[in-house]
Amino acid sequence: MAVSGMLKSALLDAELLSQLTNPDQSRLVVGYSGGVDSHVLLAHLCELGLRNKLLAFHVNHGLSPHANAWQTHCQKICQALGVRFATVTLGVERVGNLEGNARDARYQAFAQVLEQGDLLLLGQHQDDQVETALFQLFRGSGRFGLQGMPLNRPLGTASLLRPLLHVSRARITAYAQQHHLSWIEDESNLDQKMTRNYLRQHVIPELENRWPDLKTTLMASLQRDAEVGRLLDDVAKSDQEGLRDAFGGILVDGFSRLTSARQKNLLLAWLGQHQLPYPSAGLLDAGLAMLLAAGPLAMPEMRWQGGLIRRFRDGLYLLRDLSALEPQTLMLDSIEPRSCQGGVLVWSQTRGRGLQVSDPRRLEIRGRQGGESFNLGQTRSLKKWLQEQHVPPWLRDRLPLIYLEDELVAVAGLPGWQIPGLTSSHYEATGDQLGWVFEFEVDDRYI
Repeated sequence: MAVSGMLKSALLDAELLSQLTNPDQSRLVVGYSGGVDSHVLLAHLCELGLRNKLLAFHVNHGLSPHANAWQTHCQKICQALGVRFATVTLGVERVGNLEGNARDARYQAFAQVLEQGDLLLLGQHQDDQVETALFQLFRGSGRFGLQGMPLNRPLGTASLLRPLLHVSRARITAYAQQHHLSWIEDESNLDQKMTRNYLRQHVIPELENRWPDLKTTLMASLQRDAEVGRLLDDVAKSDQEGLRDAFGGILVDGFSRLTSARQKNLLLAWLGQHQLPYPSAGLLDAGLAMLLAAGPLAMPEMRWQGGLIRRFRDGLYLLRDLSALEPQTLMLDSIEPRSCQGGVLVWSQTRGRGLQVSDPRRLEIRGRQGGESFNLGQTRSLKKWLQEQHVPPWLRDRLPLIYLEDELVAVAGLPGWQIPGLTSSHYEATGDQLGWVFEFEVDDRYI
């Protein structure tokens, strides 16, 4: 394969070329904004003979009055290059951090277009990496040392790769000029209210006046700190594997015996595995003390923007923050799985157990409201049963209850927590009788 060369020595080494040209890598999705970075990336991939693998994906954020014109420009460029083109228009939340909202919406759009095994290619480069490292440093975020964007990482069932990450903005611009490319200049890049623009236009030039080798030095530091990070990840992985419980949580007893530094490293690595934001250092210290000081019957939680860890009995669980739901009533009129109370209720028939009724169309699904009881040879409190079965407290008000008219006759099981369902003794199938078995599948934990 003939490779034209301005970027070859700095970027397209044998490993990268092998990855991009691998016959098993059937689709390369380029995040194509139309700016100089993504245009150079797209054009260079075409130059390498990868045109038939490419899909240029343009996200129209709708934030600029020129957004539709940019979309048209990108479509015309792709037509000229002979590259498949797709686009999506977003409604970005304008309240709060506009830059962060746009980024989150963009990644949600990527997730919609990506298929299993796809490789998403983004045009971020060395200067972007330096800005990211300084931004993280000044904000005080990150697990350790200087941190920038990873060269590659999983993205759902696909993968993300930033092939220009070690190429400077100047070299990218020179390539674009040499190949007479036409690209978009986003006026928002001049808005100094955005932190990255302020760093790019004021902070970094001033630092380079004092330290001309700033970018080279920072990139070397990022590489060194990334090696330290991989070592810490290995330690966290080893700790996590040794402390996992049957439900994907962390066993408190063993966790409490780790040093404070290893406890923090494990929790932050856990968050990083799921691309969740990190809590502040102060919140992490206070939250750990609270989670470990509580007894097994207490149920403390550490909550921050985008994250939630709760202690339940002998485990710590990283939870999805399920939104509050009002009790609802649904008619059980088919055997299709039903979205219900923040999860999916599934049911099937089996012999000798489960709910035996002559007409399942008379059953209703209701949410818990308090004070419910059922019959197990004697009247029992539902609240007491939930506690005895160790149903996690955040799921107790979500568990679907099955009613026959106004009588509670069954409670769905929680297979993810190894908790069987419950059937009233008055309606329990026996022998060769067919009974209905209900299970509630809820994705409440990051595992």
